This record gives sequence, C-alpha cells and structure tokens, in this order.
Amino acid sequence: MDRMKKRFLAFFGHFNIDVTMRVPFLPSNGSVNVISENESFGGTAGNFSIVASHLGIPFIPVSAVSRRSHSEFLQFLKELKVDLTDIVVREDSFGPVCYSVSDGNEQVYYVNQGPMGIPFTSELNDDWSSFQYLHFGTGPPEDYLDVLENSQGSIKVFDPGQEISYRYTDKIIMDFIKSSDITFLNSHELEKIVSITGVEMDELFSLGKVFIITKGIEGVEVRNGDQLTKVRSRKVLDIYDTLGAGDAFRAGFYMGLNENLDYADAAVIGNIVASEAIKRPIPKFDLTHDDITEIFENEKDDLIL
Repeated sequence: MDRMKKRFLAFFGHFNIDVTMRVPFLPSNGSVNVISENESFGGTAGNFSIVASHLGIPFIPVSAVSRRSHSEFLQFLKELKVDLTDIVVREDSFGPVCYSVSDGNEQVYYVNQGPMGIPFTSELNDDWSSFQYLHFGTGPPEDYLDVLENSQGSIKVFDPGQEISYRYTDKIIMDFIKSSDITFLNSHELEKIVSITGVEMDELFSLGKVFIITKGIEGVEVRNGDQLTKVRSRKVLDIYDTLGAGDAFRAGFYMGLNENLDYADAAVIGNIVASEAIKRPIPKFDLTHDDITEIFENEKDDLIL
C-alpha cells in the first residue's frame, strides 16, 4: 500500500482510571489517614487521545478496558469524537486502574492491569499494515511485539514507559529496539534499559535508528543516526501538574509528523504541547492545532539548540 494512502497512526497503550491519594506520610506498615482523594481519566493512550483529539491528529487508539470501570471514560472519549473501534471492552473484569499515593514528596503506585494484563490484539480485525505509524506504548509486550513483527510497511515506534522496569525482559527490549524505527525513552528509562540488557548507551545509539530522549526541564534529545539535535524545554510558571506531560509531548510530536516536519521540529511542537498541557488537568486540555502552530512559528528558532 502506498504510504500516502495509509491511515496515519495506531497508538497502543493504557486508558487508566487514575486514583490519587494524598497522605501525611508513606507508612512502611499499618494504616494512615487519607487527606484527599481524586479520580481522573488518564493512562498513556488516554492522555494522548485527549490531547491529540483537540489537535486534530488522525489516529486510532488500541487498548483494552472494562466496561464496569470505564463506562464514563468511554463516553467522554465519544464526546471528543475519538474512534473507539480498536478498544476491546470487557464485561467480566475491572480496570486498568492506577492508584497513586503521595505524601507530597514521594509517591507509590499500585497498578491493576485488568484487561491490559493479558494479550488482546488478536481479538481486533484491523490491518496494522494499513497505518503509516504504529506506536507501541504501555501494554503486554509479547502481544505488541507479535503485531510489530507481523506488520509490513509501517514505521514502528517503541515506547515502553515505566513498564520497562517490570514487564520487559532483556531479549524483548532488544527485539523491540532492533525492529523499531523510532524509540521513545526518558532519561530514567534509558538507564533502566542499559541496566537490564547490559548494552551501553553508545551501542544502543549505534543501531542507526531514531531515539527521542525526553529529559524534563532539560528538554529533548533527538538522535537520528549520527546526528544529535537538542531541543529546549519552555519555561512554565503556572504549573498545575506534570502528570501526563510525556503523553502530551507525543501528541505534539505526531502533530508535527502529520505535517511532514522533520523529527527535530516535531520535537519542538511536542515540547510546546507538553508545556501547555501541564498548566491544567489533562482532561481539560483545550488548545487547538492553530494555537500550537502560532506558538511554534513564534518560538521555533529559540527552542532548537
């Protein structure tokens, strides 16, 4: 299939119900009072879908959820006009749910994977080779690797997120990196891959693929073969919460790719979107494609080092 006729993006990842609890301290045992509790829509695919839908990016999320826990989330996505064709909805389970407990300085996370704890893509009838980009985020690694290895002609993107620490073996990590065209990692995830695989960073980068390394306030590194481009982060004074910033970055990145920008310029747009997203809860993100384009045109030259 001609790439120009392909659908743009299939984004694999979680739609989480995020339950956050604030406590006076994190106990090593026993119990502690909860000061405050909040429930919101999130997850890698959830945050991405919310932001990408406002930016007008053509995409389909790929995921699995329980109707019992996610009926309101699914309705919210319908209102955003997100295509739910490739979301498996279970009637006999619960989740995925992420419970976050914080004392204001440190956090502990408990994840109920629910339907995302087992393979699910075989239940979908989509032709993965019909997409220009296949983005493999959080979810069952063996399931995603099977899709990656059996789809032809698409640009494959590996983006394991925090799950690199507990759902991936050294072999699966290297299979993904070697078979992918683009790898997304933050600094911690990159160090974790080096620890798990025993492969040094320079050797990973020598594979000749594209690496997008997000580094928080230090910006982003775009490694395309031997070429390294650094992108500044934007200063944000009125931060609401950085949770979901990485997913917002990815939405901006794909906005750039959808307009045929190079990886460096796409990373600039990613940083712009992320910096705007952290000013409000992700479900309340409402900037448009035109809003982001205007910022990009005004600030691009200042953001690429």
